[in-house]
Amino acid sequence: MAYSVLAFSHESMNQIDSTLYYYYKKLSLVDKPIDIIKNKYFIARIYDNNYDYNEALRQYSQIIDLAKKEKNDTVVEDMKFSIELLKTKVGLNRDGLSKEAFNYLKETYLKQKNSNNIILLRYNRKSLIEVYLNENDITEAIRLINEGIEEANHKKNVLFLYYMYDYRSKSYLKLKDLNSAEKDANLAMEYALQLKNEVFKNEINYRLADIAFEKKQYKEALNNLKKILNNKKSSKSALQSSKYYKLTANVYKNLDSIRLSNTFYSQYMDAREKATQEYLSAIQSIHDITLKEELSDIQNTYEEELLGEISEKEKYKKTKWLWVFISAILLLFMVGVFMFYRQKAIKNQSRFEDLMIKIRAFEQRKAEENKPVLEHKKQIEPVLEEEPIESRQVLENTEVKALSSSPKAEEAEATYVIDDKKVEEILIKLQKLEEKQYYLRQDCTLHNMAKKLKTNTSYLSKIINTHLDKSFSTYINELRINYAILELKNNKRLRSYSVKGIAGEMGYKNADAFSRYFRDATGITPSVYIKKIQEI
Repeated sequence: MAYSVLAFSHESMNQIDSTLYYYYKKLSLVDKPIDIIKNKYFIARIYDNNYDYNEALRQYSQIIDLAKKEKNDTVVEDMKFSIELLKTKVGLNRDGLSKEAFNYLKETYLKQKNSNNIILLRYNRKSLIEVYLNENDITEAIRLINEGIEEANHKKNVLFLYYMYDYRSKSYLKLKDLNSAEKDANLAMEYALQLKNEVFKNEINYRLADIAFEKKQYKEALNNLKKILNNKKSSKSALQSSKYYKLTANVYKNLDSIRLSNTFYSQYMDAREKATQEYLSAIQSIHDITLKEELSDIQNTYEEELLGEISEKEKYKKTKWLWVFISAILLLFMVGVFMFYRQKAIKNQSRFEDLMIKIRAFEQRKAEENKPVLEHKKQIEPVLEEEPIESRQVLENTEVKALSSSPKAEEAEATYVIDDKKVEEILIKLQKLEEKQYYLRQDCTLHNMAKKLKTNTSYLSKIINTHLDKSFSTYINELRINYAILELKNNKRLRSYSVKGIAGEMGYKNADAFSRYFRDATGITPSVYIKKIQEI
């Protein structure tokens, strides 16, 4: 009992590691099947609520296996329903919860209202509210929420008071009743603060930001989002991060801060891709469980037939069905492998086409920029001594927009007062070095470049961080990869090189580093890119 209380206490503060520790501790002490099932369900629910769908599914599957051994059909149906709810979360039930599952949930809820199990009643009510909200049945959702608020107030249950006001705020937001949504969000925040739950605080700050955005109060929305992004006390799932970054990007867009909007939109895309991969992994686990259940039903039916049939003919049938089963598994495996590589090829093709659109737009823009300029345009005097470099086809000095995520600033060795005139001089020299393709040399390091520019490494690093908004290593890698993208497209001879040879031409000392940076920037490997170019 003590471990359950400790687990629930830590759960209310969203201290997931501690919560799971005490639930697993309790699980290790019980030996009755029904107690094992109950504790495993609590563990599965924690994983489910925190977006670890694979682990939640693993626990649900184990509970189903144990319940079948105990011939506990009620638990089996409960777990299958939990899996149905999870399928809705990952997008498998596009039309919402099935009618059978929805009726099962309502019937279970009504049964719990007539029982003494308050905990299960609360969680069933919570699940039913989520279904109503997902299906935009706001009237029924608010009816259950008000019922939940009354019960939670009576029992002084702070955790479920948070849930209910959070859901009601979400309901009012769907109805565009922004003032009521804001009022309930602030009430939910009070309970989140009482619980000292950082995840809850993040969610309510996001809700308040969303409401402020709808009111076109963009600075207020940004203040709430910064509270989330600056909160280092809580971890954020890929799904949560994606929605935080997306709203932040939209806020900056409406504040006319396009650079910051693009930065956060890029982070949103990265987080969304990670969340998608987690969803796909969960979907595969669901399919595995479904297949396991179907095969289990087939096997049980077949075994029942064997009980009354002991002839050689039935033994032959058993062998036949076994081979059918093995063949089916092999076929499914082969189809799975085929679909995996097919999806991979489709994704590579899509990324390649997106990249080609950007390249063509860049080349068209550069062609227009290279038309004859006005006679009176000032010419900048050479600021660097020429140094020999291997003959290469010269790219324009303007950067192709980098596709990789925003870099972390390199830590400066010391703090300097930046002189504007000196900065301009160094930036002009950097431009000249780009024109000479100095970045393609393998000895192009921060030290050597600083020496070439007649400055020191800390000063140069500070200027690049401040005025180019990136670290030195990111700056050099972007130049190299952008050059490689265009050069491989236009230079047939270079495409005939090995990846190692191409890496050397781009200034890299090994092929792995080049391939890694190329994939980070484009989403595809150099080999795939070359193959797609040659197919054009």
